[in-house]
Amino acid sequence: IGSGGLFFIIIGMLFILMINNEVQYRTHRQNIIDGWSRMEFLKAKLSMLILLVLVSTALVFTCAAIVGAIYNSSGGNMFEGIKYIGYFALMATAYLMVAYLTAILVKRTGLAINIYFAFGCMLDNILWLIFTLKDVQLGYFMPMESVDSLVPNPFKPKVMERRTVSDGTLIIAAVAYIGVYAYIIVNYFKKADL
Repeated sequence: IGSGGLFFIIIGMLFILMINNEVQYRTHRQNIIDGWSRMEFLKAKLSMLILLVLVSTALVFTCAAIVGAIYNSSGGNMFEGIKYIGYFALMATAYLMVAYLTAILVKRTGLAINIYFAFGCMLDNILWLIFTLKDVQLGYFMPMESVDSLVPNPFKPKVMERRTVSDGTLIIAAVAYIGVYAYIIVNYFKKADL
């Protein structure tokens, strides 16, 4: 798991806690009784997700710009790797959408956090490792690995860097996963018994 992915595992757990607290204390139900539609409730949570993505991406950009300015003594292009900021935003969105999906599907906070952690930290990585050791590129199309592979991970051993899949293909896969998560969230919540 990339260092950015680890950060979003923690943020995702907080996001699950926030949504499931509304379920546990029936705040979401009261909001809908008071006149919110189900879609308005989902949009409110989505706006929080977008805010978290924007703030974390702005923080990463600011840190990268400061470090780049300090260590760019050779006069090279400081914005050479700017695409990685976009990749980071995509990774943030994917991780938080998985947290959002988990929170909507699993009402118990502890169970939802455990499922999210197991999926984000263990299952996805174990499957990626199995596929990588067999020299199969399918591992890079796992839900979390498709975004993790876009952002360089300084802690990943060089021997494990076997990706031949293009960045564009991984971006398409990641956007497709995010679309599937959104579709499941909307359809489930529309029919869910509140």
